[in-house]
Amino acid sequence: MKSRLLFVIVSLLLLLMWFGCSDDSGTDSNDEDNLLTTQKNVGPDGDTLEIPGKIRLIVPPAALDDTLTISITQNTSPTPCIAPNKFVGTVYSIEPSGTVFDTDAALKIYYSPALLGNGDEEGVVVCCDTGDAVWDTLPGMLLDTLHNFAAVDIGHLSDFAVMDDTTGPVTEGVFANLCVSRVINVFGVGSMSIIDGIVAYFDSAYAPCEPLKVLHPGGVACNEFTLTWDDISSRYLYGFTVMDQFIVLDSSYTFTVTASSDVPALTKVIEFPSCQPTLTYPLYDDTASKTGFDVTWSYICGGTVRITLMNIGEGDSLLSVEVPNSGSYSFSSGALSGLPTGEYGIVMVHQNWEYINAAGYDNRSTIMARVMNISLFYLKD
Repeated sequence: MKSRLLFVIVSLLLLLMWFGCSDDSGTDSNDEDNLLTTQKNVGPDGDTLEIPGKIRLIVPPAALDDTLTISITQNTSPTPCIAPNKFVGTVYSIEPSGTVFDTDAALKIYYSPALLGNGDEEGVVVCCDTGDAVWDTLPGMLLDTLHNFAAVDIGHLSDFAVMDDTTGPVTEGVFANLCVSRVINVFGVGSMSIIDGIVAYFDSAYAPCEPLKVLHPGGVACNEFTLTWDDISSRYLYGFTVMDQFIVLDSSYTFTVTASSDVPALTKVIEFPSCQPTLTYPLYDDTASKTGFDVTWSYICGGTVRITLMNIGEGDSLLSVEVPNSGSYSFSSGALSGLPTGEYGIVMVHQNWEYINAAGYDNRSTIMARVMNISLFYLKD
């Protein structure tokens, strides 16, 4: 395992990779030699099929009477949808089509915000192909607009897709992400480093992961703190010094952006969370098993947390869930089965956030205040 100093450096790199990058994973290549696909034999005990970051199907116990081979495959020639609706992500065929469950299964499917026809995402729906060249809208959908996925219960297998009504306007302009962040590097119970920091990022257009043209305002401040430009990360930063704690829980933070020729003036306020959930397992140097393990944390104050397993070498999110801030969450063997053994980063985020609606700004810009836990552990068979 890595030294503690290297651990802190890795955590800062993960922080900067994490900041400002929504998951646009709904768009995938249509190259038939690189189709997204997964398959599993599922019996009466239920199981989970997943293409991480793309789609997940949870078949609960007693949904099937017998064992069935279920597959999820990217559909490159789906039934067309009718304007003004449009696909805003990959269409998936879940087969055998027409299979009916005795108990509803849970479907989670990601979409691409870059393809949306309206900035507030009010027109987003999950649809299934009826088999008669008609797409039906599914009821009871839950939409996570920060992490760009929709969740819905399904009673049968078919083709599924996320669609959007494109008649609503996108407010284009400067794309900005503003964030007040506390990073907790957890080494062991009662042993941690805490890093407070503020980040601001400005781009010429909506491009949350890969900048098109980084812009420079006249200046950026947050409360009494003045942010400075960092060439390495292409962001405005303040803080990020080990044990330099200046963030106050349950307090207001006001970003003040001074105008330049490229960036309009902006004043925006965000409330920091009232508590800081802190990982208790897995911690630095812990070992967890692919047969399943519980993530646990202390300091529970309501809301939700997002828990993500990351590839340390690539910085890629391999498995991510948003769950109630209850103090524990169980990763099942089914969810972990496709992951290789090795060293992982676990990131847990508890945050407040909202869109920035201001003149001259893209209305998909965000402001957030968050507590982020980072730990390293080893995943074994």
